[in-house]
Amino acid sequence: MEEEKKKLVSLKRRVSEEEVPDFYVNSVTVLFSQYELFLQFGLKTNPNEEPNPVVNVRMSPEHAKVMTAFLRKHLKLYEKDIGEIKLLPELVKDLGIEKEI
Repeated sequence: MEEEKKKLVSLKRRVSEEEVPDFYVNSVTVLFSQYELFLQFGLKTNPNEEPNPVVNVRMSPEHAKVMTAFLRKHLKLYEKDIGEIKLLPELVKDLGIEKEI
């Protein structure tokens, strides 16, 4: 029981900016099941090799849907303020996201 309290307390602890890892990634692999969405962010340094995994992120499908809507909203604001984000047509086609763009 005492250890459970310690776990709960540690979740409430504020962390300093220095404690939060900062990653640059240029690839993402998405896997999902009925209960979970799994994102593996990676760094690809050679076009002929698989990306090196940097961090795994897991979340519920509900959280992923909210995050998607949140990102869409902020990307629209970005494009309104800064300019259109141009994507290569062949990239959009290869990813099968023509309807989403």
